[in-house]
Amino acid sequence: MNETSQERFLARELARGGLRTSARALIVHDGRVLFFVDNRFDVAGGSLHFHEHYFAVALEHDDVRSREDDIVVLWLPLTELPHRDVRPTVVRDALAEDRHREVRYLVSR
Repeated sequence: MNETSQERFLARELARGGLRTSARALIVHDGRVLFFVDNRFDVAGGSLHFHEHYFAVALEHDDVRSREDDIVVLWLPLTELPHRDVRPTVVRDALAEDRHREVRYLVSR
């Protein structure tokens, strides 16, 4: 297996961000940049602003879950995305409408 440094970086960041597997290492393939998202939203009476980076990843196995009890990791077919409350909606819609073949800058407000 020839992992690139970007794939190793993404696996490390996903693990640091709270994803884990049952017993195996989190191994990422692909690693293409999909979106840069300027995401703003209101929560608990205040406004939050994030600059988010989205990557295409293909995991060696799908038993990935969050280390945090209140976060659910759910694998969905792209065809089901329009019918789900996936946020930010600009990312959901770009994936569902097959607009993820080239890098895009998206704005969510």
